[in-house]
Amino acid sequence: MCDDNQLNKAQKGVEIIGQIMRAAGDNEDVKASSKELGKTAITLTKAINNALLPLAAVNFAFEKARIYFNESFEIDIKEKTKDISQDDLIEPKASIAGPALQALAFSFEDKDLKEMYLNLLASSMDNNNAVNAHPAFIEIIRQLSTDEAELLKDIFSTKLPSLPITQLRDMESSRSYTVVQEYVLNITDENTGEPICNPDISNMVENLIRLGLLKAEFGVQVGIPNSYEWADKRPEIEIIKNNNKHKTVTVQSIKGILSITGLGWKFARAVGLYELYT
Repeated sequence: MCDDNQLNKAQKGVEIIGQIMRAAGDNEDVKASSKELGKTAITLTKAINNALLPLAAVNFAFEKARIYFNESFEIDIKEKTKDISQDDLIEPKASIAGPALQALAFSFEDKDLKEMYLNLLASSMDNNNAVNAHPAFIEIIRQLSTDEAELLKDIFSTKLPSLPITQLRDMESSRSYTVVQEYVLNITDENTGEPICNPDISNMVENLIRLGLLKAEFGVQVGIPNSYEWADKRPEIEIIKNNNKHKTVTVQSIKGILSITGLGWKFARAVGLYELYT
């Protein structure tokens, strides 16, 4: 049985739906979307702040997004919050839920990004984890490509705080050099173990560093034995030599560490990456 507080929230949600429908006039698409939102307002009263429903309604103007929110969103968010006890289930802050719902309307077809938004929403509804759900994380997810989201998953799947990384330099003399590839990771085929050369890896790592999730240092090494056995065998070295046959290049692999920052750990916990691998 609903308590008075829940009933009041449901009533407010219904009132908001009515306002949307009146504002819609003869727009049948918005009317239909508003009716579906009314159902969600009642079933997820304690989980979704009803004041945010008009924001979700705006996104229903996009047909694919309308179908997703109409048919799948409620199922998805219930699945993400199923392990949160009733005592710990709270309304998400508007600064999280509003922008996250709008961003989700543009990213729900991308599995990894959708998972991040849904997990962030779920974190903001969990009284024990809401402190980790920062509004800035929505913008971080917005600025991730599909490949970068996948790379983050791979980094956290290692269960290590730091990974070996190298930088390729053309040693012009004993004192000067040119960086010919900023970041090289030991990326391999999960089935064959053969190295995979991703020409965009440096840009991907650079973006994750720019977003404050990772940091890189060179001239230092991780303490795990044999961590850099792959460094001088990477295909990137041969590619650089082949692309510079018109001049002499002396490629040297400089060892370094790629670390997860404090912000990176907090982000990972809020969007479900850390929980996946602990």
